[in-house]
Amino acid sequence: EQKELLQKYVFNAPEFLYFHQEKGAEIIERFLKEQGAGEGLIRKVKFLILQHEWGGNEDQNILKDADSISFLEVNTQVFIENNPGMNKEIIRAKLDWMFERITLEKALRIAEPMYQKALKMLGDIN
Repeated sequence: EQKELLQKYVFNAPEFLYFHQEKGAEIIERFLKEQGAGEGLIRKVKFLILQHEWGGNEDQNILKDADSISFLEVNTQVFIENNPGMNKEIIRAKLDWMFERITLEKALRIAEPMYQKALKMLGDIN
């Protein structure tokens, strides 16, 4: 049920996430080339960015988990306060998705207090 709810909204639609990853990989490739980075580094970074929403191998999972932690720490308040068209159920689904996609135990321990704070913040809005 929650997965179906999330797919109704662009922020978690697979098509959007693929576009987001591909666009991010293009941007970082251009940036790294401008900085004179070697092709090996560029390939590795692009490989990571292209799977940062779902993970895959160990390095991709670390980046995915870091992405979730970053969202919970930095973007939660902005996301809650700047999405007036979304009801609490939808915002909660996004928060749950960002937390539940974390796979590494250490990352879960880091993210748990941020997730709980986000849920409290969500409960405090009308």
